[in-house]
Amino acid sequence: MDLKQKEAVASKIVEKMADSTGDRQRLGTELSIARDIQANMLPRRFPAFPKHHDFNIFATMTPAKEVGGDFYDYFLTDEKHLVMVIADVSGKGVAAALFMAIAKTLIRTYARMGFSPADVLSKTNRDLCHGNSADLFVTVWMAVLSLETGTLTYANAGHNPPLLKQWNGQYEYLQCKPCFVLAGFDNVNYVQNAVTMEPGSKLFLYTDGVTEATNANKELYGEDRIRDYLNTCKEEHDLTKILYGAKADIDAFVGSAEQFDDITMVVLDYKEKASAEEFCERYFQATNDELRPVLLFVEEQLNKRGVPLNMQMRMAMVVEELFTNIIKYAYGKAGGKASIGLNVADDVVSIRVVDSGKPFDPTKFVKEVSADKLTADDLKGLGIVMIKRTVDSLSYKYEHGQNIVTVTKKI
Repeated sequence: MDLKQKEAVASKIVEKMADSTGDRQRLGTELSIARDIQANMLPRRFPAFPKHHDFNIFATMTPAKEVGGDFYDYFLTDEKHLVMVIADVSGKGVAAALFMAIAKTLIRTYARMGFSPADVLSKTNRDLCHGNSADLFVTVWMAVLSLETGTLTYANAGHNPPLLKQWNGQYEYLQCKPCFVLAGFDNVNYVQNAVTMEPGSKLFLYTDGVTEATNANKELYGEDRIRDYLNTCKEEHDLTKILYGAKADIDAFVGSAEQFDDITMVVLDYKEKASAEEFCERYFQATNDELRPVLLFVEEQLNKRGVPLNMQMRMAMVVEELFTNIIKYAYGKAGGKASIGLNVADDVVSIRVVDSGKPFDPTKFVKEVSADKLTADDLKGLGIVMIKRTVDSLSYKYEHGQNIVTVTKKI
């Protein structure tokens, strides 16, 4: 090969290297744009709803090196309905990021119009199918939570099922028939299910980057591991610790293996019921150990509603007596749970205590006795005497297998 031939070969090599460098630069620019699109579309301000004390929500998304299409969303359609969405778009790069943005916008738009989860998915699917020249698709799990009743209405378009922990239970998978993904066929009928979340329940959403995280031995992290991890922290109330702990558990399993997919997680803590009158309700185990959390709950809620400190203390004493009666007389050694409901409206504090123990009417123990003529039997009624003298009204009824005691006091 003469000198000119060598120069020609070298020139071609340089051209190819330049093209390759340009391709890498263009790819880097594309991935940077995709990451920006993805990050800017996700809600990242916490606490997400600082004015709401009835629930809390937290989310994390750890992107892989190649940007995927994971996204989550949550928003209120009104003060009593919370929408939650988690999804995963097929593909990588700008195309997946743009498709994610379109899907997220459509879902939010139809949900704000008041459509049910199944209808939102059906309408979004129809719109995504039109003009889907890139042949992308998206898996979606979506739900609407009634903050008043705890009813969670949800639908699944080919996504991983979330895990639900009722207030005193274990995290378990929330099953629903997984319908077809969005943007596959335009005539899919989506179905929905419903479950009631009790106050104190938590809901964990995630994408397949969690369960399909892979270690050096090509083993998957899997559904059992994430469920088992969550049940090790089922009493944890700090949502950031739950999700950061989950990521740490995944990282420990994966080790030095590369992350190939986004890892996205959302956790909801449904603390208490809310209503138009800002009524709140929370469940407790009817044991002496729960007495302090009960009193803290009452004082916290009254304080939030501007009730004076001396009134807070009086009403806490009332609740303490009512809760103690449930432990002693309604349940005894059998044990059970009780709910404390609280409402402040028109300068009147209303507190309702409910249990499912044996019928027990505390108002029957009301006795007016003088301090110098107390007997042992009289002591049984002194707590109720104190309640009656503290509040403006005390009522009892036994309904649907429940003892219901309500007290009111004007501020």
